[in-house]
Amino acid sequence: MKTVKFFLIIMLALFLLSCGQKAKESELVESEAIAEESSKGIGAVEDMELKEELVNDLIAVGMNSYENKCSGCHLMSDERKVGPGWSGITKRRSPEWI
Repeated sequence: MKTVKFFLIIMLALFLLSCGQKAKESELVESEAIAEESSKGIGAVEDMELKEELVNDLIAVGMNSYENKCSGCHLMSDERKVGPGWSGITKRRSPEWI
């Protein structure tokens, strides 16, 4: 009888955890749909003008952010790690979206 109760508790816990995951996935799909519609993405940046000349200090800040926050899931190539690779992202997305 204890085994059956234990099994039911585990099943209930897994069920509840999976429901929370579905909600997160649907929120992500919804936010991606909004980003696709506007092509500007979601976030505080509404307008961005790119300059022809790159600023080395900003490049260093960007690379540091990539290495600390992004490289765990994304590669600079077109290969997929956890998330998609970033090769060609500037041709597919606006600067505001990025």
